[in-house]
Amino acid sequence: MRTLGNILWHFPLLGFIRALAYLVSGCLCCLTVLLIPVGLGWFQLAKYYLLPFDRAIVTREELAMISGQPYKSDEFMSILNVIARILYFIPGCVAVVAAAVAMVGQFISLIGIPAGLVESRILRVYFNPVKKICVPREVEDHIKALKAQTVAAKYATPPAYRAPAQDASPACSPETGYRSDAQPGAPATDASMTDTRTTDAPATPENLLARTAGTLRGYTPGISLVAGVAVIYLFNLIYSLSPLLRLMDNAHLLPHTIGAGLMTVGLVSLASRSHGTNRIISAVLGIAVAVPALLMVIRSAGMHLGFDHTLYIILGIVGTVCSLAIAGMMIVGLAGTKNRLMQYGCALLLATAALEILCGFISPTLNYSPIRHILLLVAALAGWAFFTAAMYEESRRDNNTLR
Repeated sequence: MRTLGNILWHFPLLGFIRALAYLVSGCLCCLTVLLIPVGLGWFQLAKYYLLPFDRAIVTREELAMISGQPYKSDEFMSILNVIARILYFIPGCVAVVAAAVAMVGQFISLIGIPAGLVESRILRVYFNPVKKICVPREVEDHIKALKAQTVAAKYATPPAYRAPAQDASPACSPETGYRSDAQPGAPATDASMTDTRTTDAPATPENLLARTAGTLRGYTPGISLVAGVAVIYLFNLIYSLSPLLRLMDNAHLLPHTIGAGLMTVGLVSLASRSHGTNRIISAVLGIAVAVPALLMVIRSAGMHLGFDHTLYIILGIVGTVCSLAIAGMMIVGLAGTKNRLMQYGCALLLATAALEILCGFISPTLNYSPIRHILLLVAALAGWAFFTAAMYEESRRDNNTLR
């Protein structure tokens, strides 16, 4: 029956077209960086739509129940998941309502009942495709059985209480290395002292590679932030050198959106690792960078719907507010902290903003000057590099204080 259902799903219901549509949509979401978790979820939807009667979609937490180990995602992806769910909330609500209406129509038509059954099993995925994975139906059945056992265990008779067995050998103090029954002045013996020191792992190529990967993972927010800055300013430099790019409408949209997405992820990651003023500065900067980029994407879509002028005014107002917020945070970092790296970074970033404004006032032709864009690229990269180094230094200092 499943094989027959899969055949009917593709012919005559043309389910493969829907799979292809979600594959393309997932690629477009991944290009925005901020919606990478949504794009990955849509890839799983595309895989599901190829054989919908043989497959199911579960969460990664549910899949981890089979191994008995809790699901742990990377810190970078955890932050990206939160951002993607916030940005996808309204489109997700619209998608669920549209899918529910279409599903009701399919059941009423009788011919579309197989398609309605397929849609009914993944309605929740439309609302939140983040951290979803496509698995065979047998895996889903096994997960349901494990959930049933967990629920049944709550109503089972609790076992009789047994007092814990007393350890024959007294515990060893980690501070002194002596057992609790040893005399304070007694010399250390093999029976009364335990060596609590740990030895480092041997320097094998695998261990060195693991240490390098761990170090790079710790610097992921800084790398993401600086990479986003480089994408934006390098494209501006290429744009000033290429007359062909200037003739293209919205040529800056994709690189600026990718750069802003990388910067937002880096700043939010830094905010999650920081405390106090540094957390506020990073969080405000992340929001101030992300909102104009999102509005640029909305405006590009509104150009085809006749709302270009209205969205242009809104984008100008919101962009001005976000620019003032960024300048305010730079002033706070410059005057409100004693960290030299933070002061150097904020000063360079304020100088970068002042140079951009000054060139716009002097002459519009300076906007296409390669020398101007080279200076902006160097100043922006140096400023954000100093800013990132200061955030890491403060975070390391706070962690040492907490310890």
